[in-house]
Amino acid sequence: MKRLISLCLVCLLLVSTAGTGVLAAEEVGSGLSSAQSGTDGRLEVPDAGISIELPEDMYIIYKGFLLEDPVLEEAGIEDPTQLKEEFNQYGTCMQLISKDRSINITINKKSSDSTQNIYNLGALDDAGFQQVLDSMKPSGPDTEKIDYKLEKYPHSDVPFFYMEVSVNSEQNGLNSQVSYGTIVNGYSIAINTYKNGGQVSDRAKALVKDITDSIVFSEVKPMPSVENVPDWLWYSIIGFTALIVVVGTCQVFYNRSMKRRRMELADRISQYRQEQLDDEKRRQEAGEPPQQLETLFLNVTEYTDDAIRKFTVFHYLRKKTSMPFIALCLSIICLAGFFSSYVEGLISFLLLLIGLALIGWIIWVPIKMTRNNLNSYRKAHIRINRYTFREENFRVGGMQAANAYPYFQITSAYETRDFFYLYFGEEQAYYLNKNNFEQGDSIHFREFLKRKLGHGFHRF
Repeated sequence: MKRLISLCLVCLLLVSTAGTGVLAAEEVGSGLSSAQSGTDGRLEVPDAGISIELPEDMYIIYKGFLLEDPVLEEAGIEDPTQLKEEFNQYGTCMQLISKDRSINITINKKSSDSTQNIYNLGALDDAGFQQVLDSMKPSGPDTEKIDYKLEKYPHSDVPFFYMEVSVNSEQNGLNSQVSYGTIVNGYSIAINTYKNGGQVSDRAKALVKDITDSIVFSEVKPMPSVENVPDWLWYSIIGFTALIVVVGTCQVFYNRSMKRRRMELADRISQYRQEQLDDEKRRQEAGEPPQQLETLFLNVTEYTDDAIRKFTVFHYLRKKTSMPFIALCLSIICLAGFFSSYVEGLISFLLLLIGLALIGWIIWVPIKMTRNNLNSYRKAHIRINRYTFREENFRVGGMQAANAYPYFQITSAYETRDFFYLYFGEEQAYYLNKNNFEQGDSIHFREFLKRKLGHGFHRF
């Protein structure tokens, strides 16, 4: 069933989808009728929040009607499936069809951002009402094919507007529609009748007018007042934002500093390796034996699953604090907005989702890091490292080819309850179990690291 109603509904700011319900197609006045009506004989329109009076006997079709209802065929409905789609598309609450099938009237309800912003047409002054009418005027390249009349229409409860539109095109011929509409309680209500292949009859116009005049709204609410956001919430948002900016700025400068230090360290390591090669070459030429260095500490540590988990948690909480901290601050802001009474609707729901997602991310990252580290070490043929510490350098062997390193290559070292962690850069670290010293002990090794690394050693 093609209609001109789509044009008018767009003009009426009907931009959302209609709800659904369990309703039936009925014939008023028949013994099968179960239409809701009050003691005064008024007909309630489900979900529209209104009641009406019908000037004459008509077929009534509610949304959610059954496709197999025999009354549909009596009312001249040839395609019930298409009609159901139109009910949902246009937000139709009720369709009225005259007994002779010459008049078709729909009652539609829709909600959109525009209707929510206006909320009640009755609250607008004349200038505001005219602005709404101006926004409804047809526009576009085919405007010259549209003949319309648009004006304010008085009503006992709330003001309506009256719109009469006709379109004459070569493809579809003359189609016309008459609509009465208003905006109340944040949604729009429209009573429409249309005619395909001609002008809407005077009888149909009078019938739509009588139905509109008979409308009684169950409730007309004032526009909800927008409460001012309290000072504490603004201060919290500004404070957290400033804190995030400071942390982010510090992180940027820290990254630049670390990049410069990595370049300097690379040069020192290259120079150190070259000096070792030159010394080894000199000894070979002089016939001297390789230099024998005294072992001060010897530690053998197995990289067990428990050791890997402990290191991952430590690394995440101590070395990667900026991103979790920023995520925690943002989640607090989002959840505070959700629980406050000053943010409602979709925005409140989005704030809740974002806040929970950030908390989930904070929890998920160390779990993912642990899983990746475990998978990486489980592929190793051996999971034991042997550490030999001398005054001049230290040697690591076991899971990798044995190699000697200068102490300045340790960028930072940390002592926890069970382990020493020797970091080579920001991501790579060697584990030393404090209980696995075969030569020396953890107490003297701590003092040794303090002497070698200075401020690069940290104890937790």
